[in-house]
Amino acid sequence: MTQLGLIVVICVFGCAYVGIYLDRRLNTAPLFAIIFILLGIGSAFVSLYRTLESYIKKRK
Repeated sequence: MTQLGLIVVICVFGCAYVGIYLDRRLNTAPLFAIIFILLGIGSAFVSLYRTLESYIKKRK
């Protein structure tokens, strides 16, 4: 269960960090932050799905 939480936190906050960094560097206010946060949420769901899918297959 800890692994699932870490996947979400790392994906979302990692992408948010990159988006905020790009916004500061390129002076584009919230544009890249929003885009990268949405990408982080999407990648977190994909990673959770793949992790849970492999866990369920191992239990069968």
